[in-house]
Amino acid sequence: MKSVAAVGLTFAILPAFLCAQTNGVPAASASGKTPDAAIDAAIRELQKTVEVRTDFFSVLAEKLQDAQRVAELAEKLEGHVRSQLKWKALPERSRLRVMLVAGESESFCKFERDARGEIAGTFFGDIAALSDFQIASALANMLAVQFLRAEKIAFPDNAAPLWLVAALATEAEIAHANGRYLLLRSRAQKISPLPFEEIFAQRFQGKIIDERFRQNAFWFYRFLRRQKILTTSNFADVVLEILRDPQKLNPEKRSCEAMNLRWATAFFSTIEKSPEGTENLATARERFAHAQIFLVAIDGKERRLAANALIAHRDVPAVKTLVFLRAHEIFQAFPTTNPAWHNAFAELGTFLEMLAQPEAEEKIEREGAIWSPAPGTQKKIRSRALEEQWGKVLAARAAAETLSAEIRALLDKAKKGGR
Repeated sequence: MKSVAAVGLTFAILPAFLCAQTNGVPAASASGKTPDAAIDAAIRELQKTVEVRTDFFSVLAEKLQDAQRVAELAEKLEGHVRSQLKWKALPERSRLRVMLVAGESESFCKFERDARGEIAGTFFGDIAALSDFQIASALANMLAVQFLRAEKIAFPDNAAPLWLVAALATEAEIAHANGRYLLLRSRAQKISPLPFEEIFAQRFQGKIIDERFRQNAFWFYRFLRRQKILTTSNFADVVLEILRDPQKLNPEKRSCEAMNLRWATAFFSTIEKSPEGTENLATARERFAHAQIFLVAIDGKERRLAANALIAHRDVPAVKTLVFLRAHEIFQAFPTTNPAWHNAFAELGTFLEMLAQPEAEEKIEREGAIWSPAPGTQKKIRSRALEEQWGKVLAARAAAETLSAEIRALLDKAKKGGR
């Protein structure tokens, strides 16, 4: 990423100079400025603009930090399309120009062709108020339109297919901030699949993308990446073929109902299997069953107790230590926890963390606390609060069982050919 001063003086100075002319005779402007003064003012204004360049983009803004933020997301996007879609860097003179301005618009960004015929984008308003995903969406649209045009795939109004924009923007956002993938995946279990044909029916218009559509687009893209293809070059070819003709996804001419079922199955299956190493439904269910059972010594006797039974023994120091360590184990396993069981483990972890708190007000210093407030004076957590939290654990476990059953039913139906 390279920062330089903006140098497009001609475009800024020429309008000021022309406005200061009357029949070829220099004249003062309405503000009383002479042509030279108007030009000087334009130059001073332009000097406030900075430019940050990446391999594909030229980002111009008044604030360096704004331009750098957009450029950082652009670099994440570029890295993905180079490695996965085999899109090569643009020539120096063909960089796509992005301007950040303070004006308002009904959409947060707009696109048009510049004097070179290349797509250019304008972001409106406070860039700090835009999410990484919104910024990445606009950049992804520009890049997609440019490269698809090179592949002889044209879309009107400088608007690429919305599913591709949403998927690429999500990939860039994930690469830009560690941990966002886990958050995205945990939210996915609450999203239902869209009808298959709706995924391909929209184009990006510079507006906020609906969360449900975004999730469907992203997991469809990840589904394509998980297919048994030999190389990423083949993956790039598959994406291009779909962009040319989405009907290639239904070569058997299945009914809409059958296609929707196949997509619903693929949607849940892709989430379940992602990322590599994520446990399957059966393993998650078994691990949860073990996580809520404790082998503890009470009054000199070893007993096997469910987690809620420990409420009556929370004054035993060994119990507090044991439940805290178990909560930490749950936290450590989140990266490979099956999405369908994520909430159940989170609620159980919260219960155990609460159980490990001191009964009376006292000064505590503990490292590695997960869900608890920052170290300091902690108020007593009463048994009633623990019982209420245990109710949340049971509710989350029931929800996980229901979702698991739905996923298994979809997978079983898909194996039978959708009939």
